[in-house]
Amino acid sequence: RPPRDQSRASRVSGFPADWLDLCAPADADARAKDILQACQTYFANRQSLDVCDIGAGVGATPDALKDVLPGNRRWRLVDIDLENLEIAKRRLGAAGENVEIAAVAVARDPAPWTPAGDFVTASALFDLAGPDWIERFIAALSQRRLPLLALLTYDGAQQFAPSHPDDAAMLQAFNRHQRLD
Repeated sequence: RPPRDQSRASRVSGFPADWLDLCAPADADARAKDILQACQTYFANRQSLDVCDIGAGVGATPDALKDVLPGNRRWRLVDIDLENLEIAKRRLGAAGENVEIAAVAVARDPAPWTPAGDFVTASALFDLAGPDWIERFIAALSQRRLPLLALLTYDGAQQFAPSHPDDAAMLQAFNRHQRLD
């Protein structure tokens, strides 16, 4: 099912929870294990961590990082979709995570982390953002010297199994769509 009909410029998520849940197994397989290992090594000596997940949806990123980040985590989940954030808070809270939610339009506020924030994550976000927003976001991260873990970002690489005669046409259409604002 496609995302809800909302302007991308004013939203970050807006994807129905059931659609996000359908994507979860493929997303889990797509996460680069070497990058997750590097993240684990980077934070290995930390006792606690304040993490801001932007475009949090239903909380897939915190779930994916539960065995990567130190045990005492405080999550600030940011998304424009309060319904999805409530689902994420309920799911992650049931799993013992410390969760705060914030319904924020990051199109207007590219730095929604708290002053105590240590780390920023985003999954499947940057292919929804334009270059101006990304520049403002990176400037805000740099100002605070915050590390970023960006997962599930489309890099143009595709593999199809099994192959289909329409693969090339689909890929061309998909790449054209990725370049839209």
